[in-house]
Amino acid sequence: MRLKDRIAFITASGHGIGRSIAEKMAAEGATVVVTDRDQGKMDETVNSILSNGGKAEAKVLDVTDKNAINESISGALKKYGKIDILVNNAGGGWNGPIWEYDEEKWDSAINLSLKSVFRCTRAVVDSMMKNKYGRIINTASVVGVSGKKNRTAYGAAKGGVIAMTKVWAMELAPYGITVNCISPGAIASYENINWEKGCWLGRSGKPDDIGGAAVFLASADADFITGQNLIIDGGRTIGMKGDA
Repeated sequence: MRLKDRIAFITASGHGIGRSIAEKMAAEGATVVVTDRDQGKMDETVNSILSNGGKAEAKVLDVTDKNAINESISGALKKYGKIDILVNNAGGGWNGPIWEYDEEKWDSAINLSLKSVFRCTRAVVDSMMKNKYGRIINTASVVGVSGKKNRTAYGAAKGGVIAMTKVWAMELAPYGITVNCISPGAIASYENINWEKGCWLGRSGKPDDIGGAAVFLASADADFITGQNLIIDGGRTIGMKGDA
C-alpha cells in the first residue's frame, strides 16, 4: 500500500474526479477526509470507501468560505495530528463570452477555482512545514494551458493554479513538501463535451484516469517530482487529429 498511514484531505470529493481520487487513495491505505458541499454525494463516496475496507469520513465544506476552510482543516489536524496530502480539487465557473461577463460572475469563479486553492493550502501548510513532509496536489485544467472560448474566469483561475503550483514548489521544497498539479482534458462525468473524435486516444477521459495520477504524485514513487503540471487529456493539447 503506497499511502499507508497517510492522512489525505480532498476538496470536492463527493463525485467525479474528486471521488476517484478519494477512493484510490483509500485503496492505497490513506485515511481520507472527504469534503464537498453535497452531503449526499459525500456519504456515497465515504460508504464506497468503507465498504471496500478503507478509512474515510465526510465533512461538509464550501471552499468559498474562508472560515469554513479553517475550521474544517483545523478539525482534521486536531483529530489526526497531521495532514500528509492535500488535494485542491474544487473548481468551476460561469461560461460565456467576455461581453456578457460581469464582476459577480468573475469573482464567483475566481473564489471557487483559485482563491480556494490558496486558502486551503495556507490553512494546512504550517503543519506540513513543521512535520517536514507534505504532498500538495492541485487540480488545474487544460483550459489554463491553452485557453478555451467562453471560459475567461475559469481559464484565468486555472492558469493561476498552475503558476501558484510552481511558486509553492520552490518555497516549500526545503521542508520536504512537493507541490504538483494535474490538468485534465474532457472528463466524462466532469464535462458534457465529448472530444472522442479529436483525441488521439479515441475517447473522453474518465475520473479514474485522474485518480491514478493523483495517487502516483502522492506516493514515494514521485518523491523527486515537484513544480510540475501533468496534462492528462489523451493527447488533445498536442493537436487535434483533424489537424494532422
